Order: sequence, then C-alpha cells, then structure tokens
Amino acid sequence: MRALVTGSASGIGAATVERLRAEGYEVHGLDLVGGFDVGDAAAWQDVPEVELACLNAGVLTGQHDVARLTDAQYRRILAVNVDGVVFGVRALAPRMPAGGAIVAMSSLAGLTDMPRDPIYALTKAALIGFVRSVAPQLADRGLRINCVCPGIADTPMIDAAGMRAAARVANFPLLTAAEVAHAVWCAANSGAQARRGSSSPAATLSRTGSAACRARASRARRVCGHRRNGQGRGSDPRPCPLPTRPNGRWLERRAAACGAKRADR
Repeated sequence: MRALVTGSASGIGAATVERLRAEGYEVHGLDLVGGFDVGDAAAWQDVPEVELACLNAGVLTGQHDVARLTDAQYRRILAVNVDGVVFGVRALAPRMPAGGAIVAMSSLAGLTDMPRDPIYALTKAALIGFVRSVAPQLADRGLRINCVCPGIADTPMIDAAGMRAAARVANFPLLTAAEVAHAVWCAANSGAQARRGSSSPAATLSRTGSAACRARASRARRVCGHRRNGQGRGSDPRPCPLPTRPNGRWLERRAAACGAKRADR
C-alpha cells in the first residue's frame, strides 16, 4: 500500500508519516524542505500514484491585523492551504484506485473564529466547504475524502506564530502531533466498508476536533483573561490569541447539520 503526505518534514506531517509506516504503508513525503511546493500546480504532475493521500501542508500568515496583511502573505497562505489541497485532489483522484482515500487537514479554526489569524481561519473554512462539495463526485469513482479539524497542536508552527507562550499563560493543553496523526488515520478509514459510489461525510470531527477540544476549550475559557469579541469578564482588552471555541452543544448541532461524523465513535 502506498501513501502520500504533504508537509511531511515536521509536526503533524512527520507524525502522520510515522503512523502510516507503522500501519504498513510505503510513504512518499512531500515538503518544501525537499523542494516540493504544494502551491505549484506543475509540481503535482510528477507525484506517484497512491492509495492514500494526506494533504497536510499548511502555514499561518502571522498577521492578526488585516489592514497590515501584505499581498505576499495573502497569496502564500492561499497557495499552501487551499491550492495545495485542490491541486492535490485534482492530480491524484483520476489516478487513484477505487477504494482510495484522501484526507485534508483543516482546523477547528475553520469551524469557528480565530482572531489571531483571520486569513488562516478563512483557508481552513474553505477546505471544509471544498471537501463537503467534492465528496459526491469522488464517491462516484469509488474514492473517499474527509478532513480533520484539530485544535491547537504542539508543533513548530505555533512557535512561529508566538502561540505557545499564549497557550501556556492560558493553561491551555496542547494536542500532540501523534494524536492528530491518529485522527488522520481514523479519517482515512472512515467509511471504508461503504458501498462503492456512496458519499463519504463532508468533514470528520475527530477526537482531536471534538470532545477533547471541547473540554480543553472550556478550561481555557475559565482561565483566560482576554475578552472574547468584546464580551465576557476578562480583564485584558486585547484579542485572545487562542481560537474562540464553541461549546459542546453547538458542535454537536453543527455535526448533525452538515452530516459530519466523529471518528472516535
């Protein structure tokens, strides 16, 4: 069995590579470190045929003030976070055998707001919409597509964004990359026994994107002193660097409304 992972050099991508190899896959890693730019459409023409594709590569803008966002920051995050998934699906799906699976890495930021980086939230919401909409046509080819929506994971990305210190101050427990990789594995196998031509769920709210995150978000709300969108009892008027999280009941309603299912059930 062959698999492909983008953003494979570190963080969630590296953990996903490790997990898939442990499951017996021959894994082909693609990363900018190795010279592969997921936002370059031409680069996708030479990728190998695989049974499983994990489209994980992602970046932040590092800018919370949209008025100060540069064209280069905007174009780069769209190229990596959105084009990297769309180009990957476009190139891989026609050559993927029936029964194959694609997993896109979205984020809880795609389901709720993230004042720290609004454009990052925009790209992750776009992935959920894309996965939900492209699933039926891929199902006609016998393929499954899902996306994983994890909370904040302990990866080098949060250091670059200055979020580690904020999470520590808020006493906000971070997910491990291995936990998210497990969610990717669950999403890859979601609906594996479904009849050919059936439509897979639009988005997979994995353990890392549902129950565990709700508990951690609830704890963060209790200890965080920042005001949320000008509301709450926080004493610090600055925007909270952590994503604003919906409560558990909201997430359950959202899952029911969009047809998503939890990978831990």
